[in-house]
Amino acid sequence: MNYVEIHRLYNEGFSKSAIAKKLKVSRNMVIDYLNMTTEEFEELLSSLRTREKKLDRFQDQILEWLREHPDLSAAQIYDWLEEKFNFKEVAENTVRNYLNEMRDRYQIPKVITQRTYATVPELPMGKQAQVDFGQTIVKNIDGQNKRLYFIAVILSHSRFKYVEWLERPFRTADVIRMHENAFHYFEGMPEEIVYDQDALLAVSENAGDLILVSSITRSIQKDNVIRYNGNRYSVPKGTFRSDAPNIAYVQEDEGWLIIRLKQTGSILAKHRISSERGLVISDPVHRETSTSKRELLIQQLEDVFLERENIQWLIEALKERYPRHLNDQLKVLLQTIKTYPNHCEQALKEIRKLKMTSANDFRDIAHSLSIRSQKDSPAAIQPNPKYRDLIAPERSQDIYLKILSGGRS
Repeated sequence: MNYVEIHRLYNEGFSKSAIAKKLKVSRNMVIDYLNMTTEEFEELLSSLRTREKKLDRFQDQILEWLREHPDLSAAQIYDWLEEKFNFKEVAENTVRNYLNEMRDRYQIPKVITQRTYATVPELPMGKQAQVDFGQTIVKNIDGQNKRLYFIAVILSHSRFKYVEWLERPFRTADVIRMHENAFHYFEGMPEEIVYDQDALLAVSENAGDLILVSSITRSIQKDNVIRYNGNRYSVPKGTFRSDAPNIAYVQEDEGWLIIRLKQTGSILAKHRISSERGLVISDPVHRETSTSKRELLIQQLEDVFLERENIQWLIEALKERYPRHLNDQLKVLLQTIKTYPNHCEQALKEIRKLKMTSANDFRDIAHSLSIRSQKDSPAAIQPNPKYRDLIAPERSQDIYLKILSGGRS
């Protein structure tokens, strides 16, 4: 039984992390069991046998997942329950505790997946630099331990390095200055910079000191949330796109979580950071949609075109490609119709034939058709202003008949 083994190993001097690794259980489970007396553990076992849990109805499915994928995390199980069964009645930490109990009951230790490494293709000069943040402890001249902090920049092609050291944690200004110093030292700036995923900083200051976190980027989930410190924070509906990288940049600022799609772009979402775990923190605005306005724009478009099938095809294509900017796309279509009313039907046929799915493409084709029609139309002949006031004399038909018969006028 893990409870007995955990206490035995701990009494023999093993650390909590070492026990977790040796028994292939989570460190949280080790901590929980060490904090329990024998009586408390027996009460827990008794309650587990008799108490019905919300997750019990998924027990067979979870057991099947665990046996097939022993390395599954609680976060993955939590996501699968939500995606496959739309189950949202418990927090993520509840799933984690339930998973630990099942692993213990059915003797399914968590498999630790070793990190794998592979050679990457050699990058051209000037393409990329890697930035690593770290700290180390050294002896000073008095023989005392001293912690030093460093930032290293390595050019991916030449492996040329630049390093700066400080006796304190780096502040935001330090990091910016260090990047500028590195570019000056290299006499240039690479096209892209890759940061070590295991030791990145979020540009968040704690009394002036930067806090190191697991990453400054987070994946945008299908349900339009990102994970951060054990919680899930919402982003606007439609942010996740199947044809996009779905990466968000996060930043802590005085207790707020700032989310952007670009590192220096506009703020996509802003949430108060929760100290609890396993919560879904959602902004109601992110679930609202301007459906009425959107439907009005769609109705206006469908009423304009004679071939409704073509415009409905384009609208559906725009919905799939631009879910967050659909209204803007529809407005471009309407403005194009006002500007080029005689060429929109043909432009719609062309854009469908070419399989283009952008309102800007529609506008450009309509503009091109308008220019072409102007070139094809003969220019109206303008009279010479010099002869504008001249009036030709009028003659009767008899005069022309006499001339044709050989007579004189």
